[in-house]
Amino acid sequence: MINDEKIGAIKARLRRIGADGFDCVTADRGDKGLDELTKVIFESSDSSLGALIMASTPSLAAFLETGRAPDVSLIPDAKLICGRIAVCGEAGAPDEFSAGCRAAMTGERFIVGGADLTEALMRFEALDQCAQLTLEARLLGAGLRGVSDKHLAVYRLFVSTGLEAFTPKSRPEGEDEAREELCRIVRLACSDSLFGGAQGTISKRLSDGSFVITPYGSDRSSLAPEDLVLIESGRRESGKNPSRSALLHSAIYGKNPGVGSIICAHPPRIMAFAVTDAELTAERVGGTVARFPFGASFMQRELFAGEIASKPACILENDCVITTGRTPEEAYERLSALEFAAGARICAAILASEK
Repeated sequence: MINDEKIGAIKARLRRIGADGFDCVTADRGDKGLDELTKVIFESSDSSLGALIMASTPSLAAFLETGRAPDVSLIPDAKLICGRIAVCGEAGAPDEFSAGCRAAMTGERFIVGGADLTEALMRFEALDQCAQLTLEARLLGAGLRGVSDKHLAVYRLFVSTGLEAFTPKSRPEGEDEAREELCRIVRLACSDSLFGGAQGTISKRLSDGSFVITPYGSDRSSLAPEDLVLIESGRRESGKNPSRSALLHSAIYGKNPGVGSIICAHPPRIMAFAVTDAELTAERVGGTVARFPFGASFMQRELFAGEIASKPACILENDCVITTGRTPEEAYERLSALEFAAGARICAAILASEK
């Protein structure tokens, strides 16, 4: 049985992405007093389905009105997390979930499931992200580009860092301060909607060449300094799981002595450019933002890392935006400026379409 504090945190995250707090249901298999639909879904499914979320957001509601499911192939993680999206009425949802589906669009709301509420929430957030990306790209007046099954299969091969664990014998100089600083930046990024849920990675290089990085799969809004992961000589701090981009951060630091901090993020407006061919320009990051094809950051990691030196910001198609800086503040300022420029460009495209 999940505790009330955890449920409260999950509902808070749902509200932050726009879910209607008055029409949002979270249900755990062990709950008492389940409504009839959730009870039937649990009874018709095996024990691997431990929790359900029934909700919608403004972006997802647009898809409900048109009867179309969001395209989860826009972002590889979304495709892996969500799988097939069933389009059915609520009466058909139990059959879909018993057949192994974990996300269904029922006409009035989305129902997503998972082993627990945390997994169900990640699935719901991935759905909402793809819905937002589709709408932002349409406002931009650009066609969408998804990730092919072939590229997705390659992506699966690189999702693990494979870093060996080690137990630090002492703390490198400045590590405690770096942890505090990164948590402050993460909280700011969450409040500015540049990080969200378990998405968004930031790291800082320490004086001895090691670096501290955000963990994988943790709620960014509640990160504490001790949650961050120390990476030293190609090894990860024991008992912690670093962001999957830890190897990329390590390569960038190795190739670029002037880089002191790196951010990988998925802000909604910048990502509209990442899933289309539209170019993005922002004077505060040096003009036209460089673009790299999907897979460059993990299939050609060392080559890509060498390209970062002269590019304070770049977009990886269907993946993320990367900004670098001498300090975490500089890297964050560049990310914020880029998201502002992306939003302005989208708004300008709307006005231009009315002429």
